[in-house]
Amino acid sequence: MNRLVSKLIRWASVVRAGKDDDQFPTQQVEYFGKTADCIMIFPYGMHANVDGNSLAVMLAMNGALDSRVAIPTSMNRRAVLASGEVTFYNPVTGSAVTFKANGDIEAVSANDIKATAAGNIEATAAGKITLDAGATVEVKGSTGAAVKGIVQGDCICAFTGAPHPMISGTVKGSM
Repeated sequence: MNRLVSKLIRWASVVRAGKDDDQFPTQQVEYFGKTADCIMIFPYGMHANVDGNSLAVMLAMNGALDSRVAIPTSMNRRAVLASGEVTFYNPVTGSAVTFKANGDIEAVSANDIKATAAGNIEATAAGKITLDAGATVEVKGSTGAAVKGIVQGDCICAFTGAPHPMISGTVKGSM
């Protein structure tokens, strides 16, 4: 029985990132000195093109050694998680989204973070919302032009009706 199980389930090394344009993500694996293509399987709604430095549990579907699928994992160490925490991370870049045990969501990116919606994007907080930028904060309206007001610093003086000549580096506004 153990010999049969060892033929059906084994460790494999993912040795080359795959081409990601087929119906199923296929990558190259090595096991017992052999190299072969293998379909990578992920939970519903998740997908990855696994880098060439990963480990996988390989399964022989229906007992056929030429019908291989694998569940990959990363050899790179991710952040240590507290009990009850979940993270989705990119082992190559280190970018991650972590769902903290206290209910917080933390997103860390090695580069940009972009949000695109066919509809609206809304941010609501019971407390304050803080933007801390090392450069300019831009807000654009539907015409693409900059929105005038407290964010840009192009404030209109209530007395003169003209823009204020001085712009503050720290601008606060409330409604």
